[in-house]
Amino acid sequence: MKTIKILLDFIRFKQVTADEYHIQRFISVRHQNSLFEWGCSSRTLTRNYMKYFLLFLLLSFRFVYAQHSFEIVLGDKDGHEYVLHTIEHQDNYYAVGHKAIPENVLSNINRISLEGELIQSEWYSKTDTASFLSFILPKENGNLLCIGKIAPATSYRYSNTLYFREIAPDLSLVGEKYDSLPVTNTNTNFVINNYLISPMNEIIVQGIIDTALEGHTDYLFFAKYDFSGNRLQHKLYYQYKDYSQGSTLFFNEDSTAFYLCGSLTIQNWYEWAKFDLDFNFLASGYFPTNETSLTMTPVTVEWLRNGNFIMANKLRKVGDEFVRGLEMRIYTPDFELLENVFIYDDRKVDIPFFRGMGFIDEDLIWVATHQPEYEYQPTDIKFYLFDSNLNLKGSKVYHMDVGHRLIDLLATSDSGCLVSGARDQKPLDPYRDAYILKVSLSDVITGSSEQMAIGNEVRLGPVPATDRLAVQTRNTDCTLLLRDMKGQIILQRRLHDGVNQIDIRHLPSGMYIATVSNNESKHIENFKIIKQ
Repeated sequence: MKTIKILLDFIRFKQVTADEYHIQRFISVRHQNSLFEWGCSSRTLTRNYMKYFLLFLLLSFRFVYAQHSFEIVLGDKDGHEYVLHTIEHQDNYYAVGHKAIPENVLSNINRISLEGELIQSEWYSKTDTASFLSFILPKENGNLLCIGKIAPATSYRYSNTLYFREIAPDLSLVGEKYDSLPVTNTNTNFVINNYLISPMNEIIVQGIIDTALEGHTDYLFFAKYDFSGNRLQHKLYYQYKDYSQGSTLFFNEDSTAFYLCGSLTIQNWYEWAKFDLDFNFLASGYFPTNETSLTMTPVTVEWLRNGNFIMANKLRKVGDEFVRGLEMRIYTPDFELLENVFIYDDRKVDIPFFRGMGFIDEDLIWVATHQPEYEYQPTDIKFYLFDSNLNLKGSKVYHMDVGHRLIDLLATSDSGCLVSGARDQKPLDPYRDAYILKVSLSDVITGSSEQMAIGNEVRLGPVPATDRLAVQTRNTDCTLLLRDMKGQIILQRRLHDGVNQIDIRHLPSGMYIATVSNNESKHIENFKIIKQ
């Protein structure tokens, strides 16, 4: 009976006590040790099947209790600190970034437990040298390779030297490598934007170079390295430009070539350019969309198992001066648009400029948005969870008291999501601290079947709700009416095709009826809403 109760608790996603958790672990081990000790009579086979089934359920739901949410703020007074890239490696998170102080720039690496404990933080300072770390990659030998650049501390805005640092999992230094790329003049500065790992286990680095003393030239460059930091190839395009830090690289369907997408100038303005693995230009073009006013970058692209690829990018509605939207798209390998969903906001929005989307399980696709940093306003960080058909499965809003700048997003092995970047030290403060926020799946989806109310044409949630409703519809120009239990209309909002965020913080707690109708006042769906 105890086993059955625990299983029911798992199925309902009920929080259990620490004692019950230890009992579950004991039962799991006991089952593994005893499965092969039973006989093969029909009755025993039935018992075997039942125990296999129970064991399967136990192992399937144990991931719920391995999930952890946490928030980490790292920083010193009078400095700017950032986390630029985070990975999960050997049961830890590793985050690389840097700190800018008036006289120098120092790079650092943080090792964080899966529970959110800062285990170790190492600064790698060099005399009279500024160092920046952009990415961290796992090596086959179990160590980690950090990639960035170095420059003289007195003129760190101008650097042509890429920097490779190999470290052990305990953050101890294993080795360093430097590579000075060809320069045009003394003002040349290289900026690393992206990387890819080729089928030959080579690192493709993409970025831009500026050659102007004032302003930006944004010339496109590629370089290829092995995992020891040896340069294998380099190519600079003086006639091609990449105007955005939020561009992205992704391979074609058979990894024989790759795409760079973003705000590009390649003899004309384009959204993507295709190159072979030797960096020869092959083609360029646009991503078809049903929106005529599009802001591509930042943008993130990932392939799906069915051969299509999914994209997350910012969106500006037609006639709107500001970017107020997130768009999710699905394309075929031939760039045919199959599906897209829009999420509009009443404030300007941004997505992390390195990775704004990530997933391990295609039915748990994480996306995050935030307000741009230059507004110096308290930021809402919003998480969205989609399946591979772009159906919204859940969402979560974090109302922050200071401004935040998100740079990277990581889908974690426990089905959660981690974002990193920087946050203001206090309101309207120019100084920033490094920032990491981890949310678990249960933060967004409680496990209740009523988390998202699903109709034939409308999805609405969360249910119960606290401060906002996310309403997803594929209909154009719909209306949401919210009535109390007396039938009185207390809220009316026009809905657009996509995901609409409705603020309900001002409503008293209780039950409401939500009705969605189209522009001809024809009823579409009814939902019961509980406001907590």
